[in-house]
Amino acid sequence: MIDAPHKILAQLVIHPGACVIDFGAGFGTYSLLLSDMVGPKGSVFAVDVQSHLIDQIKKSANDKGKKNVYPMHADVEKLGGVPLNSDVADYIFIVNVLNEVDDKRIVFEEAKRLLKNSGHLVVVEHANTPLPGIKEFKLNECEAVAKNIGFNKIEKVDAGEFAYGIIYQA
Repeated sequence: MIDAPHKILAQLVIHPGACVIDFGAGFGTYSLLLSDMVGPKGSVFAVDVQSHLIDQIKKSANDKGKKNVYPMHADVEKLGGVPLNSDVADYIFIVNVLNEVDDKRIVFEEAKRLLKNSGHLVVVEHANTPLPGIKEFKLNECEAVAKNIGFNKIEKVDAGEFAYGIIYQA
């Protein structure tokens, strides 16, 4: 992986008992790590549109005894596409997903819907990557869309040489 999940998560304060949603969870790398951070009273919803990835996360969570990880087949590119109540999440992670979606505005709107009033959105995206075929969602574009939806930029996160990370507040 180009981004460094352990390095990124070590910079964040995720409270035990928190509710976290991982948009575009992929193989569940972040979801499984976040499971330990939120502890047994917390919850991590690993959301992806690809069923085979949800199946993989279910297997990995089960194999590792992660009872607080809830894999969920859902579409973050639709407002209301994640079948959870509004204002439920303390944190939402969007890692290397925005470069793959057509309507980034909708993804931010769905995150805003799901986040509690003081919730945090963590965005990590490829930047200046040497890997061929990787699309990029430029930092200035990300900041403009987030601001337009009503997010306030809190701080940057060191996401490594070939990625950027930003924490927003709802």
